[in-house]
Amino acid sequence: MKIHCQFIILVLAILLVINNPSSVFSEEKKGETSHLISYLSDISRSESEEPTSSDVARRKSDYVLPYPGILPDHPLYPLKEFRDKIIEALIVDPERKSEFYLLQSDKLLNAAVSLLEKNNQDKTKEAIKRSSEKMRQAVSQLSSMKQSGKTVSSGSIDRIINAIDKHIEVLQDIESKIETKEAIDILQKLQGEVGSLR
Repeated sequence: MKIHCQFIILVLAILLVINNPSSVFSEEKKGETSHLISYLSDISRSESEEPTSSDVARRKSDYVLPYPGILPDHPLYPLKEFRDKIIEALIVDPERKSEFYLLQSDKLLNAAVSLLEKNNQDKTKEAIKRSSEKMRQAVSQLSSMKQSGKTVSSGSIDRIINAIDKHIEVLQDIESKIETKEAIDILQKLQGEVGSLR
């Protein structure tokens, strides 16, 4: 099995180089490539081997916030919001809707960090507040699924738990520049709620 996984890693690395050699070796992409290789090597470990606490800590910190796109201070941002409302209305599956809200929450938090770097305090506070609200909606969708008797996939629960951990980490990092205690408190309550869905 170990040889098989090493072969898969080798094939994936070759495919990365063939598809776009400049991006694989650029400084920006080196971290992503090493993350992929370390992830694949984790898979190659035998199933009987228990994960160490450093493995768990690394996986938590590896949660990456997506690129936010245009920021709330951009003149075309209302068009983006309108598009997102249409997409939201078209999603009927609660688990998919939860994933959509989680993505929106992640993007808003990353936008808040970018806005803080531009010293736009008002828009930063608004983005943090909206990010917390979207996270609440994501958790609410999963809770309503559980209450209606449907099974919530453990992947969705784990994804939200990791996202909440990352959000708390980011908010604690920027707490010295802007008040984030209220948002952290909301996220910690949501963390408990998500944990009860298991």
